[in-house]
Amino acid sequence: MNNILTLNPSILRPLAIRWRFSLKALWLLGFALIAFLLVFYIFQINEITKASFLIATQEKQLAQFSQESQSLETNFSHLNSLTNLETLLNSLNYVKVGQVYYIRVPGTTVVAK
Repeated sequence: MNNILTLNPSILRPLAIRWRFSLKALWLLGFALIAFLLVFYIFQINEITKASFLIATQEKQLAQFSQESQSLETNFSHLNSLTNLETLLNSLNYVKVGQVYYIRVPGTTVVAK
């Protein structure tokens, strides 16, 4: 009761694809592949170098901008201090208010005919 499947090589022979490569074509294809991969490798290295240079430049600009931002924040807080506000108001000929008088409206209506 053993079921054994045996494959006869004569049955498989028509199914096999018979490619006949010449040795010269194989070498030519190999060298073309190597040349393509070498050019692709050089291209990738070039792009990686460009990207790393761009990143370094952007990081330097970021550091410069953050330092400039801190400087501007310091200048802004200094210029908006109360001492500078008093100097500005005096230079614009403002005077201090002595006493405030409010207008009293008789009755409960605001607008009357």
